[in-house]
Amino acid sequence: MRFFKYADGELTLDEPYILLIPEFHALMDHERNKCVSDPQGKKCLRAFREFTYMWLAIDWQSIYSSKTPSEQHKLALKDANLTEDEFNNEVFREACRKYQTLQEDQLPMQLLFGARHAAREVANFFNTITISDKYDEGTSPKDVIDNINKCAPLMETMRKFEEDVKKNLQIDKKGLRGEQDKGFRDGGN
Repeated sequence: MRFFKYADGELTLDEPYILLIPEFHALMDHERNKCVSDPQGKKCLRAFREFTYMWLAIDWQSIYSSKTPSEQHKLALKDANLTEDEFNNEVFREACRKYQTLQEDQLPMQLLFGARHAAREVANFFNTITISDKYDEGTSPKDVIDNINKCAPLMETMRKFEEDVKKNLQIDKKGLRGEQDKGFRDGGN
């Protein structure tokens, strides 16, 4: 699912039809977008910052997608220039939950998120290892070295798996004119 396009330092809606989803449409309300730079709220500057946050913190194609959720949140909050009050706004939180659901409802994404979680657990294992003289209570140096040697294949497997998931989720638009997506009769979703 690709709702946003990032090019030349700007995030734009790749698929404007997402505004048909009530949670996303609510972000575009002119009243909630009023600010000093846009007194009438027609430029939807707040919505732009909110969509920026969602892409950076939630989207699987985000530049922060390999980071932990808390790191993604911190970086996205800063980069989107959102305040804590804006982040905690119920309209925005509903849109975030909807976006998260749309991302996670796809089985390949569920598998990828699970694999990332498992890889983080492996990293935590190495961060908490205690090598002691009493190997029966701790971990022997040989055990640690053996496990470290298994990390390179794990990382390569994760990299390939992530590439496969991303390819799987891309829509093949070959043979269609313009910006069209495949429809039901074209063999699309």
